[in-house]
Amino acid sequence: MLLPQFSKYDRNGLTIDLKYYSAENLTQNLFDFAFQLVEQNMRKLYEESWGWNEIEKKRELKESDSKFIIAFDRSSSLPVGLVNFRFVLENNQEVFYVYEIQITEQYQGKGLGKYLMMLSEFIAIKQKMKKIMLTVLTNNKRVVDFYKEKLKYEVDEYSPTIANEAVAGEDFMYEILSKAVR
Repeated sequence: MLLPQFSKYDRNGLTIDLKYYSAENLTQNLFDFAFQLVEQNMRKLYEESWGWNEIEKKRELKESDSKFIIAFDRSSSLPVGLVNFRFVLENNQEVFYVYEIQITEQYQGKGLGKYLMMLSEFIAIKQKMKKIMLTVLTNNKRVVDFYKEKLKYEVDEYSPTIANEAVAGEDFMYEILSKAVR
């Protein structure tokens, strides 16, 4: 699924190889990496919002339609980041849904996450999706700003902050963000 010209990221002191995996061909070691990275980066934020459920998160990552792009440090061959996504039908629209994008801490802030999102958008276009969507926890302000300010995502019409306007003043734990890709 990854064209050779998009399978490398060599910027900001990083030399990264990107590889595509479906849920069925993801090795146990790579699955363990994916889960541990999600847990390391997100557990505290989940606990502050709707709670952390290890069994549910593992089930979500193992879903048969899950797909992954995993970033490997070229010099060590170790995985350092990932995008977990699915092609879904959301309200009768073909959607590229980003379930997770996670980067190990020492690789953050060097453009890899932005590159992975741009690559996700490119794949969504090539697969003729209508839009790309993701869910973001509102208590993760840095990430909310990353999507809205840097990548120009907007609050989706199905986000609880818009879809549930009748509940004025209620704080929601998450927003659904999206960007049209065609």
